[in-house]
Amino acid sequence: TQEKYEEQNEKIKVDVEVTAGGKELLENEAILNGQVLRYLIKLENISNESIINVKINANIQNAVFYDLVECGTVYDITEDENGNLLYPNGRTVYTYDEYSKDIKEREIQSIEQLKAGEEVCIEYMVVAYRGNPNEETVFNNNILITAEEMENVKIEEERNINKGSISL
Repeated sequence: TQEKYEEQNEKIKVDVEVTAGGKELLENEAILNGQVLRYLIKLENISNESIINVKINANIQNAVFYDLVECGTVYDITEDENGNLLYPNGRTVYTYDEYSKDIKEREIQSIEQLKAGEEVCIEYMVVAYRGNPNEETVFNNNILITAEEMENVKIEEERNINKGSISL
């Protein structure tokens, strides 16, 4: 089964695709410590009226938020001598520190108005980590889409983080 989440209510359709290393993950497919997961979220207004104040929030467990990326862009990411991941232009993508580990919830995007029939695309990335390498660890990512005068849409994901690690 492909890892594509689809949910909708009376106003909005939400598709979420999860990839790692450029390939779509299968449903409940385990991941590795240090693996980067990329989330492509497509929102489509399926109503005949504008949706006001749309917010996309993510809540993660056993992962670190990485970066918001431009939809559909492929980045060749490298690693410097300090272990920082870099975009081709040399800008730091992600620097591990204790503070970033404590951020569990993040507003991914806020859209003032999504017009009738309009579709938008948002992407973000997280890095999975095992708190204790000897204990079984579960990764969770819950995405919540809210807006004025609209029923919330929630997408929940859970995966095991296997022993081992990814390095560049």
